[in-house]
Amino acid sequence: MKTYSAHGKLLLSGEYAVLDGALALALPSKFGQTMQVNPPRVASSELWWNSLDADGSVWMHVRLDLDEMRIIEATDGPLADRLLSIFKVLFRFKPSLRDLLFTETTSLPTAAPYWVIRTELSFHRQWGLGTSSTLISLIAQWCDISPYVLLDQTFGGSGYDVACAQAEGPIFYERLPDQFPVFRPAPFHPVFADQLYFTYLGQKQDSRSAIRAWRSQMQDPGLIEAISSISMAMTEVQQLQAFVGLMEEHETLLSRHLHIPALKEQRFEGCPFAIKSLGAWGGDFILIAADNPFLEIKDYFELHGCGPTLKYKEMALGL
Repeated sequence: MKTYSAHGKLLLSGEYAVLDGALALALPSKFGQTMQVNPPRVASSELWWNSLDADGSVWMHVRLDLDEMRIIEATDGPLADRLLSIFKVLFRFKPSLRDLLFTETTSLPTAAPYWVIRTELSFHRQWGLGTSSTLISLIAQWCDISPYVLLDQTFGGSGYDVACAQAEGPIFYERLPDQFPVFRPAPFHPVFADQLYFTYLGQKQDSRSAIRAWRSQMQDPGLIEAISSISMAMTEVQQLQAFVGLMEEHETLLSRHLHIPALKEQRFEGCPFAIKSLGAWGGDFILIAADNPFLEIKDYFELHGCGPTLKYKEMALGL
């Protein structure tokens, strides 16, 4: 048995614009996903796959025949199709993998006569912290293939989330045309970390729909440059109010470009705290900056149908 792990993700700056080359500031989370891979005791092309949520419940069970590339059994047809498509990409880009999988065995007497893979999330699947990106990272580790090739041929997206999956702290991430993504550690260690929080809005956002909506807008080189400058500045400011100013500037720029009201105007008018969308607007987590007591912040968002609210140090990896 082999075990692999991958971190979840949060995009502090650069949402949408990262798709067109903006420098983004991203944060791997302490929450993530693990994967256990158990070879069969006899050579087999059959695979049993079980995915567990944070509460231990099975949210996906799939049986695949990887030789015939067909689904034998599944609790969710569309999800099973997506899983099968990942294996089709793996075999296309790494043909030798097929023979390796169909011949590998283990001497463990407790092994099943088929492959058994078990994934387990440490965050609730609806939180949007990277169920898909961590899966891509886990499979790429197991099969020794580039996670970016696998991502590009399956889920798509900018790839910052895949970079976060193996990062150990905040990163700058940049995707340039016709090149592999570039990322490096970001010096984001805010002295005001105790005044930063993350709140789940209560609804998961469809990243693929958000990407399509962004692609329908005209590209603006000035916007890309402005967002990149904000990403850099976020790692340099030493005062909470200066950071709040950058959060608000980022929200205003994207609101104008997307023709969508900023979150505070749309859902939290009169909110006494600074808030910023993270990732696709309208769902998943938001960033909060405030020097108010934690319980006051937590209660405010609970009353507005959100939750949970987590302190920065509870979420962020690499403090």
